[in-house]
Amino acid sequence: MKKPYSIKEFDPITAEEQELFKLFELLDVTFREMEKDDPLPTNEFRLKNFRHKEPTFDDFWWLVWEDNKVRGFCILTIRNQSNVSYEENKHVAYVQIRIQKDHRRNGLGLKLVKKVIQKSKEIGVIAALQNTTAYESGYAFSEKLNGILAMESTTNRCRFANIDWNLMEEWKKQGQVRSKKDERSLKWFEKCPEDIIEEFCNVYTETMNQQPLGEIETRAIITPESRRITEQEFAKLGYIWHSVITREKNGAISGITDMTYIPDRPYRIEQELTGVKNEYRGKGLGKWLKSEMLHFIHKKYPNAKYISTGNADSNAAMLSINTRMGFKPHQQRKTYKFNLIEIEKRIAEIESKN
Repeated sequence: MKKPYSIKEFDPITAEEQELFKLFELLDVTFREMEKDDPLPTNEFRLKNFRHKEPTFDDFWWLVWEDNKVRGFCILTIRNQSNVSYEENKHVAYVQIRIQKDHRRNGLGLKLVKKVIQKSKEIGVIAALQNTTAYESGYAFSEKLNGILAMESTTNRCRFANIDWNLMEEWKKQGQVRSKKDERSLKWFEKCPEDIIEEFCNVYTETMNQQPLGEIETRAIITPESRRITEQEFAKLGYIWHSVITREKNGAISGITDMTYIPDRPYRIEQELTGVKNEYRGKGLGKWLKSEMLHFIHKKYPNAKYISTGNADSNAAMLSINTRMGFKPHQQRKTYKFNLIEIEKRIAEIESKN
C-alpha cells in the first residue's frame, strides 16, 4: 500500500520556523548521505540563508509531506527581469529535487517534475530545464526522463594539511621574479574598486566563459551592477569575498582568482574562479595567483581545513594545476538538460505504462 504523501507549495521567506525546521531535518539526512565527515550546518545558519531572497532570481518551492514530516522537496529557479542575463538566458530554468533515500521510487519525482512543468508553462518564457545532481538516484532519474547529459564535473577538495607548501612557495617566487621582470603587479580587494570595476567584470565574464561548459546553453554575464549586487548580498549573509588580480605594465587586468569564506562554516574555503586572459597565458599567472591566494587564505583563516572547488572534467589545464596543488576528487556531479515539451511527453509515456 502506497504511503499517503502530499505535495504542497512552500515559501521559505514567509514560512513558520517550525515548518522550516522540519525541512532542515530532511536536509540533515540528505547531507549525511553525501558528507560523512563535515559538521552539519546549524539551524541558525540555514535560517539566515533560507530567509534571504536573491534579488535577481525567483524560486518556486514544493515540499513532500508524510506523517507530518518533510520527505522531499523541489525548487524551480528562474532569472527575473532584473537579472543582467535575463534576455539571453530567460528560457532556461534550474531544477533541484531531493527525496529522502527510503522514500524514493514511489513516483514522487515524477509528480514534482509535473509541478515544475505546470509552473514553467505559467511563467511563459521557459523552454528548457537544467538539473545538476551528485546523487546516483539523480543520475538514474534524469536518464529515465531522457535528459541530455550536458556536462560532467567534479567537486575537488584540497586539505591544507596535505598541501605541498614547498611547491607553492616555488610557484609564488617564480611568479614574483617573472612579474618583476615584466613589471606586472598584484592587486587585492574584497569590494571591487570603482576605477577598475568595468574592466574587471569584462575579464571575469570572458575568463569564466573560457571554461569548458559542455552542452550547457547559458553563459555568464558579469556587469558592474551585478557585481555590486552580489557584494551587497554576500555582505548581508556575512560572507567574505577575497579577490586578487594581476595587472600588466600598462594597467590591463590579465588574470583573476577569488575565494569566499563563510564564518558560519569556518572549516572550509570556497574557491570561485581562476581565469587568465588568452593573450597572457603561458606565463605562469594561474599558478602565481593560486599560490599567492593559498598563502593568504591559510594565514588569515588558520582554522580552515580545506578548500573546495568545482571543475568540469574536461578542463584539463585547471585540473592539472589543482592536482599539483593537492586537490583530490570529492564528489562527482552531472548536469542534465531537458526540453520542456519533450520531458512532458516522456512523463506521459512513463505513466501510460504504469
